Amino acid sequence: MSFWDAVAALPAPALVFFAVALLVAFAFEFINGFHDTANAVTTVIYTRTMRPTPAVIYSGLMNFLGVLLGGTGVAFGIVNLLPVDLLVDKAGTPLALVMVIALLVAGVVWNLFTWYLGLPVSSSHTLIGSILGVGIANGLMNGKGLDGVKWDKAGEVGLGLLLSPLVGFVASLVLLWVLKKTVREPRLYTPPEGDDRPPGWVRAVLFVTCGGVSYAHGMNDGQKGMGLILLVLIGFLAGHYALDIYDHKKLEPTRAAVPLVATKLSAVIACLSLHGAHCTRSPPP
Repeated sequence: MSFWDAVAALPAPALVFFAVALLVAFAFEFINGFHDTANAVTTVIYTRTMRPTPAVIYSGLMNFLGVLLGGTGVAFGIVNLLPVDLLVDKAGTPLALVMVIALLVAGVVWNLFTWYLGLPVSSSHTLIGSILGVGIANGLMNGKGLDGVKWDKAGEVGLGLLLSPLVGFVASLVLLWVLKKTVREPRLYTPPEGDDRPPGWVRAVLFVTCGGVSYAHGMNDGQKGMGLILLVLIGFLAGHYALDIYDHKKLEPTRAAVPLVATKLSAVIACLSLHGAHCTRSPPP
């Protein structure tokens, strides 16, 4: 069954919710573009290294390349926070629809709220929190306690979220200290006045780091949208995505066994049609 066949097989109400969930996931990624990605162009715009429009286009292109070339590890990391059977067992039910849409809307609302206030906060924390929230809520409602979350994976993700600000703080502190010891130019360490701009080599570094941060953002945060879309697809089209998507080599034994199984089933059907209840349990192939 193709993807479009699986979509067409959805009941009309589920199809509407499926479209809404995909639109909200796309909206989250769109909002994430003018929310988180603004951090990458701040330095080149503030220092007048680039004008705002070219800076945004440059950053957007690097983000796109990061998503395109950065693999899918982060996307699957998001999916793995929840036991897949949590969504698969309830696929197409109102609970699954509410769970998926709830975590999507939570991320969108937080992004818009903090953007409106001009707060440069990470939407990753809210997205991870909303995924954990729906997993815990589902576990509590079904008498499973806190088993609605893969806590080993959540611990890995949580550690990364906790350590990243600390690593950034320490790294920037050390780099600034090294620069002050090696580059003796006082105007580099004071706010620019008027049309004053940093030296050419500093602007070149800012240009490269802007592209690097944007590319890394695409590799990491840009995959959050992919993970959200995967959650939507698993929640609504569980049967279509029931196979192991991590290692296609695992499909080879199944593919090789299909002809043998088909032969055995044909033999069983032929035996039943000829002998009925007197058919042996293990008819010859």
